[in-house]
Amino acid sequence: GRAMEISDAERRAEEAEALAAIYGDDFIRADECVWEILVPTSSSSDATSAAYFAATGERAPSRVRVRAFLPPSYPSSAAPLFELSPPEMFPFGRHEIATREMATRWAGDEVVYDVVERLRDAMYRWREEDELRGGGEDDANAEEEEEDGDDEDDAAEEEEETGDVWDADALEAELAALALERASNDRDHRGRRRGAGDDGDGDGDAALMGWTEDDVEARIVHGTPFTEKKSTFQAHLVTGVTDPNLVDVVMSALRRDGKVARATHNIMAYRIKLPNGTHAADHDEDGESAAGGRLLRLLHVTDATDVCVVVTRWYGGIHLGPDRFKHINNAARDLLVACGVVK
Repeated sequence: GRAMEISDAERRAEEAEALAAIYGDDFIRADECVWEILVPTSSSSDATSAAYFAATGERAPSRVRVRAFLPPSYPSSAAPLFELSPPEMFPFGRHEIATREMATRWAGDEVVYDVVERLRDAMYRWREEDELRGGGEDDANAEEEEEDGDDEDDAAEEEEETGDVWDADALEAELAALALERASNDRDHRGRRRGAGDDGDGDGDAALMGWTEDDVEARIVHGTPFTEKKSTFQAHLVTGVTDPNLVDVVMSALRRDGKVARATHNIMAYRIKLPNGTHAADHDEDGESAAGGRLLRLLHVTDATDVCVVVTRWYGGIHLGPDRFKHINNAARDLLVACGVVK
């Protein structure tokens, strides 16, 4: 029993550290088992877009406080309890929806980040809906478009996807065949590299600075592509990246593949541990607004280091709304796990 408690306590400590790195001062560790995260109620930092409580006419707070109560056996065998304040921020059954969302995420895993982000997405969406309803005759059509619960990023999605529309079935089959072919080439190539006296660790890292596009191309691991509502997603990962300057080389190597070069978006994030112990990290959302930041947050939360991950999205003609962020992060997470970067 004792060993289990220690590992849970350690897991909580690590999770707290990751949350502090992501949320900064908005993460408050009130106590070992009570954490608070302040979440903005709107994606807009514009002060003029303040919300008001319909019932009282009072100005609504710009942030909601999510309080997580962690039992001693979280995360291995008990779920956290979440509490939202102020409750009047969640009228019309929304409190119930939010509470239900928060209760169903746990499966023996760290979930605080996941829950907070789901809540944030829901709040942004509700805020948009409220602004549209409150806007009266402002734009009647807008309300109809919003009815299916998609958020503001859809405008961005609409705008950027004017390029090719890809045939998802044909594309997925072709990418899967390519991935298999690459996997067998990879094995040959690695065998040759190792034979040349580079065992991939130790001094090998000093030579990284001299990586060519060919070297990088040989190191790229391609995830299994999958299709959701005609959009196809595929993650690509390079590990052992110890110099931020290599990120451009990774992108050029990936774009040698015409399909990747012509894809709707190539969303990239990297996180590299520098010799002084700090991290160099950045992202490029390639026109898919907000996706790069979320991908980078995933690297923070999972403490993935010396990696550059890219998720390619080929748009198939159907807007996915906020769901696309989930697919982008899932594609990346699955590949990070498959490659042993993330447990």
